[in-house]
Amino acid sequence: MLINELLDIINGGENFYIEFKEEKVNPKDLGEEIVAFANSEGGTILIGVSDDGKVTGITDKRIEETIINICRINVIPNIIPNFEYVTIEDKKVVILGIQKGLSKPYSTVDNKYYIRVGTTKRIASREELLRLFDGNGSLHYDISPVPNTSIRDLNIDVIREYYFKYNSFDL
Repeated sequence: MLINELLDIINGGENFYIEFKEEKVNPKDLGEEIVAFANSEGGTILIGVSDDGKVTGITDKRIEETIINICRINVIPNIIPNFEYVTIEDKKVVILGIQKGLSKPYSTVDNKYYIRVGTTKRIASREELLRLFDGNGSLHYDISPVPNTSIRDLNIDVIREYYFKYNSFDL
């Protein structure tokens, strides 16, 4: 990414696709942000930028390893982000690109499912979580139990007719 592009993003502030974090970000909090982006439409986390858009930079020479470990340990299933450095006024900024997840829903290591809403992350509601599972093809309504029913509710004649219609053998 070019410096001018990054400055334009920073000047635009945080939004649905952009999050600012300072270098001393808590691994749990960063994991939650990554999960929220992966469960939503993806996005970019700029590390070394304060919430008010001030470039604070990073000094940790092992930050890439730390972030990759967070993506592998604190995000389930783990993801591999796009990682890039850009230097602005002698200060390094990490550009962490999180793709829209292919294996939704993603959760944190403590089994919390986050989504991105505006400029914030929040725990997915029951309905949002069901949509995430459904969008992944993880829900199979045809094998789900129907509440307050029993074997007596089945019409054996209809089942027999279906069976012979679709399971007949040529003899």
